[in-house]
Amino acid sequence: MLLDFDAVVDLLGADEPTVLRLIRDGDIPSPNVIGSTVIRWEASQVNDWVAAGCPKCDRPLTVTFDTIRENIVAERAIRQWQAKPTDLEKRITRNEQQIAYLADNPPVYE
Repeated sequence: MLLDFDAVVDLLGADEPTVLRLIRDGDIPSPNVIGSTVIRWEASQVNDWVAAGCPKCDRPLTVTFDTIRENIVAERAIRQWQAKPTDLEKRITRNEQQIAYLADNPPVYE
């Protein structure tokens, strides 16, 4: 199973700056780079590392720390953007509310 940055933070029970420092200093297993922008950790590697008492890792980073940090920020921004309703969805919801209101309160023409 692959873990994203947020899952690693949760698994370690640490705050984000601490995990970023561990990555920068090479104190955590190096993540895998999938494509050019996706950063993931093998769950088994992280769990084994924790079970061993979190020793310093010998495996060097395969990408620069700045690249890892930029990809984490970009991935979060994409997730937040995808979670927000689009303008079209907002308009559809508004139209549905107007239709429901008119169904309950039909206009009276005299």
